[in-house]
Amino acid sequence: MALVVVFDPSPKPLNDEDMKRQPRMTNRNNLEAKYRYRDKIQDGGLKKSDYNGVHSSDNEHDAWYYISLLGDSYNNKVLAEVESRREHKKRLEGLLQV
Repeated sequence: MALVVVFDPSPKPLNDEDMKRQPRMTNRNNLEAKYRYRDKIQDGGLKKSDYNGVHSSDNEHDAWYYISLLGDSYNNKVLAEVESRREHKKRLEGLLQV
């Protein structure tokens, strides 16, 4: 088992059709990545019957819950990294607006 934590600095909203199929999902990039990865598993012959070993959180709240299950130390490390990246993005956006 592996846990991959990904920070998306530019999330995209879902369209109406995707919102109907995935009402808790908040980032279209996440949805598209999940579908592409599942297709690669199936195309590569790694998937047996209807088994789906790939799971992703549907939103940031769920993601933080999954990360919290690994303990405070890991949670705090990821939180610090995410906040650092958010601040970096804000600084870059500020520079581009000048």
